[in-house]
Amino acid sequence: MAQSSMLSRLKWFVITVLAGMLVAFVAYHLWSLKTQHIVVIVVAVVLASFSMMFLRRYSDFLLVGLLCSIPLAAFTKSFFFNSWDHDARAKGVMRFSGVVSVALPDIILLGLYFLWAFNIAVMRTSKFPRLHRYDVLPLLLIAAYIFSILGSPEPKAAVFGLYFLTHHFLIYFYLSRHIELRHFPWIVIVFLFTILPEAVLGMFQYVSGKWLTLAWSRGVGESSQYVVPGIEHIKRAVGTTFDSHSFGIYMAMLAPFPLVVAFARSTRPQYRVLWGGVFVIAMVAVVLSFSRSAWLSAAISLTLIWAVHLMWGQREVLPPTMLLMLLMLILSPWWVPLIIERFVSAGPELLTSRFDQFPVAWAIWKDHFFFGYGVGNYMEALHDYNKPGVIELPVHNVFLWVAAETGLFGVITFFGVIFAALMRLWRIIRRHSEPTSVLALAVFGALIAYLLDGFTDPLFREPVVYMMYWVCIAMSVAISRIDERLQELPKAPPNSPR
Repeated sequence: MAQSSMLSRLKWFVITVLAGMLVAFVAYHLWSLKTQHIVVIVVAVVLASFSMMFLRRYSDFLLVGLLCSIPLAAFTKSFFFNSWDHDARAKGVMRFSGVVSVALPDIILLGLYFLWAFNIAVMRTSKFPRLHRYDVLPLLLIAAYIFSILGSPEPKAAVFGLYFLTHHFLIYFYLSRHIELRHFPWIVIVFLFTILPEAVLGMFQYVSGKWLTLAWSRGVGESSQYVVPGIEHIKRAVGTTFDSHSFGIYMAMLAPFPLVVAFARSTRPQYRVLWGGVFVIAMVAVVLSFSRSAWLSAAISLTLIWAVHLMWGQREVLPPTMLLMLLMLILSPWWVPLIIERFVSAGPELLTSRFDQFPVAWAIWKDHFFFGYGVGNYMEALHDYNKPGVIELPVHNVFLWVAAETGLFGVITFFGVIFAALMRLWRIIRRHSEPTSVLALAVFGALIAYLLDGFTDPLFREPVVYMMYWVCIAMSVAISRIDERLQELPKAPPNSPR
């Protein structure tokens, strides 16, 4: 026994020495790098070393970090993109179909999967993941993308789109298995600290007209601040997204979270004021996007959330609603002229020009009905299908764009993923069992806003918005799983002490 213990200590001593020699060898070559690369490596090593102190909770830290990184999803390093010989507009549009790229969320996700594999293969604390019935529709959506590649004129663009979808599926797959009840407060706090800096950045962009191309400056060489006739003088907030419409729907998807927490019965009175204030700030950011589709989507989804609270019998939401309406009335001299100007000054031709795109998209889908023209190939299709006078942009309708690119198979699976998630969440909402019902209602509102905005806007696959969407799909699965587990727990007798 003593000899075995000595051999074990000797083994780890040798491993430590060899690891030190390897680090020394690598560190020797670091000095040939540029200063910024050395700084990045040193900081990464220090952070990794510090995080090893919390190895048992390291996955939780990274999971929260992944949620925190959503606003940075558009800050990407693209590969095989700038060398692609294609017109600039088509390349710009492909940012909303998907490109092969790496961003901070991808790096964090890689670390999460590495730890998951380590726990499965080495620590034996996790089981090998199995597919669930919830995964069928997302996997079928991937299959629809694959089928669309076969007949596409630009297979490279279709492969880009497939990669984009697959890495979002990996986000969904991990979060749907690992979000637990203990993460609920962190999820809400993350979205709190997402709304505040994004809104402040949007306000700064609106007032100063600066930093409007933060995401586009990552190598695209194109401005995200386009000119809309009638409101040329307005600098529309874009936050960290590619586009003001993306910013608007992203903030509209975030707004339900502080609202439901402010209305939750378990929230303390002093915190209701805090979350109510965050909700108001989120709505200010939505207004500053000057996206009519985001305004309408936010109004419908938030009204639905308010109605659900009344369905739950929470009449106490009426006083804060009246207070909110009073606050809106006080601020109306500021926001009412902005909204009127957006609807009146821009002119009806902006809407009619979008409706003119619908027959073009339908013609593409009709000729490629089952498997589509190819993911990422819509701009290529316009060379043959577009009509004189129709704007050369993707159709401003999620149904027709998905249909034109991936056919009937893609439409069924894409909307199947959304409606399946909404049905899961609605079952939990109807049961009204906190805390799962509260978070389920917030996710439900976010998905409703995403769905409605897509019917008049083509930015449903913008990196920040798309990642937020797949996080919501993952949360719908995780919340359903947690709710089923809580329902199986034995109920305490009515008169039992608590």
